[in-house]
Amino acid sequence: MLLRVSRSSDTVARYAGDEFLMLLPETDRNVAEQVADRIRAMIEGIGLEEGGNQYTTTIGAGVASYPRDGNTTTVLLNRVDKALYDSKRRGGNCVTVYESTSEAFAC
Repeated sequence: MLLRVSRSSDTVARYAGDEFLMLLPETDRNVAEQVADRIRAMIEGIGLEEGGNQYTTTIGAGVASYPRDGNTTTVLLNRVDKALYDSKRRGGNCVTVYESTSEAFAC
C-alpha cells in the first residue's frame, strides 16, 4: 500500500515491529500530513471478512518535518515517534503532527 502511494523520490521502510516509515523529501509538513491522512483513509477503507464477520483495519500516524522539528535523524525519529504514540494513545485511526511548543496536535 505505501509503495503504491509513494513517489520515486520517497523512501518507504519497515522501522520496527508494526511501524513503517515514509521519508518524503522536499515535502511541506502540511502535504506530509495530507499524504499520511490519505493512507490512513485508504487502509480504513479496506474491508476484511472472516467467518462471515466484517473487520476494518486502522492505523495511527505521526508526522515530523525537517528542519522545523529537528535537524538530525535521531531528533526527527524521536519526534515522529512521539507524534505516532500520541495517535495510538488517542485510539488510533488518526494522524498527529508533532508540535514542539506543547503536546502534539490532536487527531
